[in-house]
Amino acid sequence: MAKEPVVYQANPLVEGRRDFSLIEARIFYLGLRDIVPRLTEKVKVWGKEKASRDFPTTVISSNELVKLFGNHKYYSTLKDICKDLSKKSIEVKGEEEGEYFYRPVFAELHYSKSKGLTIEFSQKMIPYLLDLADKPFTKMPFEQVWALHSPYSIRLFELLLQYQNTKTHERTMKVEELRYCLGVPDEAYRDRMSNFRRFIVDSSVKDINEKTDFKVECESVKEGRKIVAFRFKLHLPAELTKEKRNKQIVDVLQLAKDTVKPMTEEKPTISDEQRARNQERLKELMGSIKGM
Repeated sequence: MAKEPVVYQANPLVEGRRDFSLIEARIFYLGLRDIVPRLTEKVKVWGKEKASRDFPTTVISSNELVKLFGNHKYYSTLKDICKDLSKKSIEVKGEEEGEYFYRPVFAELHYSKSKGLTIEFSQKMIPYLLDLADKPFTKMPFEQVWALHSPYSIRLFELLLQYQNTKTHERTMKVEELRYCLGVPDEAYRDRMSNFRRFIVDSSVKDINEKTDFKVECESVKEGRKIVAFRFKLHLPAELTKEKRNKQIVDVLQLAKDTVKPMTEEKPTISDEQRARNQERLKELMGSIKGM
């Protein structure tokens, strides 16, 4: 089975502020897909023997663009999208209180209707995307990020993946910190916290739960009646498979108990037809457990 491609970002970049639309975030990830970062002096990432010494130039053909974006609406507006994206930067916090850096993301975005899209990252991105040796970084599954349908859910997924190697996989974020990292406009959803919860937080959690192999739980943290933070728990695919397997084992044991006809049973508690259906279900469950 082929491994899913992964991409890498330094944690300060993950926790920075970026104003990307969904299509812009996907273009960003298309560029990340070809980078082999220096995680150590000698690294083998995604089947490639050597880390990149400089950013590669990513070229995506016109035919592939249509396949990737699924319809001609985005394809026909890529010129304007690339023009806007070429001007954008990511805000990264410095080490000092109140210190911020504005790092330009791309050195060049070139779009041609006949040749496709060319992506090249700015040299200012090297410490965050390429030179990651001895730095905290986050590994992200490309295809699962790509499946998400909102820039907010992509950002929340990135922020939670930072904690995928911790013991609890939990992350608590204050409301203002979460707004900053997700890139929510300063004036948006200020009227009611319920709107922020519904349209930003809950919709992003729902997107992750439906479109990826991960599961997220979210609860509000309150001071009195006021929501001051959100606590997230990330369930990894391996954990979910184990939980599903354990549940199926319990189901098998219960179904077997209900199905087996005791030798001394004078009045069967279930009909022969029901017993036959239970036996078929037992075969299905056993097959599922063996396949995990």
